Amino acid sequence: LGHDTVCKLYASVVGNLSTQATSSRKSWCLVRIPGHSVSHIASEVALQTWPHVVLVSAHELKEDEKLALSQVVQMICDVIESRSRNGLNFGVIIIPDQFLVAVREMQQLFDEIS
Repeated sequence: LGHDTVCKLYASVVGNLSTQATSSRKSWCLVRIPGHSVSHIASEVALQTWPHVVLVSAHELKEDEKLALSQVVQMICDVIESRSRNGLNFGVIIIPDQFLVAVREMQQLFDEIS
């Protein structure tokens, strides 16, 4: 499949999940977008579907600039809590497949394993 086809396919899936979450008004969908390009496909899908959280990474960041796992989790929790205060207990979060490589603790784990 080509890049455009893959993006349209995932956008369709994410759009359907978003509709389902909005209809139920009580669920959060975490969608893992596979692919070798870390954030390109996830970014394109996000532009087409407008999810509530999109995690993207930048490999060019220095080690001390990378986010810790606790920071990533806290950012997601902040969005969920903020929406909940407004009575919006639903949403969609897009996580690129290769995102964990950009998280400091996960990089250390991968280094120790290999």
